[in-house]
Amino acid sequence: RRVLFRSYMITDTSQENLETTVERHIERIKTDYGEEASILLVLDDLLETERKNIEYIGSLFAVGARHRSISCVFVSQKFFPNVDAVRLIHGNADYVIAFANNHNTRDFHLFAMRTFPSDYKSVVSIYQEATGVNFGYLQIDLTPRRTVETIFLSQLFSTAQRVKCWVL
Repeated sequence: RRVLFRSYMITDTSQENLETTVERHIERIKTDYGEEASILLVLDDLLETERKNIEYIGSLFAVGARHRSISCVFVSQKFFPNVDAVRLIHGNADYVIAFANNHNTRDFHLFAMRTFPSDYKSVVSIYQEATGVNFGYLQIDLTPRRTVETIFLSQLFSTAQRVKCWVL
C-alpha cells in the first residue's frame, strides 16, 4: 500500500470558514489520489476560532470523517472548554494523548472522573507517573476493542526504554 503525505497549513480562516477550506483540500486529495485515499487531518489549537468552525470539527468527529476514510487529530491545550462541540469530539475520540499541564491539573481530573468513574484516582496516579518525566505523556485507548494491557501506555516511541503499560 502506498503512503502519501501532503501537508496543508490552515492558519487564517477569516476569509472563509474552516469547513470550506478543509472540504476543498479533501476534495483535492480525493481527486489527485482517488476516492479510496485515506486522510489524516490534524486540527491544532482551534478553540479560539469561530463557533461554526468548532461545530464543523465536532461533526467530523461524530460521523463525517469515519465514513470518508478521514482520521482526525484534535490538539488542544484545554480538555473542557465550554463548547458543546468539544464534548462531541471527546465522546467520539478513540484515543487521548495527555501531556503534563502544570497550570491546569483540574482538567485531567475531570476527564478521569467522567471516563473512569470507579477508578479515577488510579487513573490520575497513572497520569502523574507517566507525565512526571521529561517529555512524558499518557496514551489512553478508548476504543471498544482495547484490552486491559493497552488502555494506558507511554514511551511508545522511546528507543532507550520499553513501552510502559499500566493495568487498573
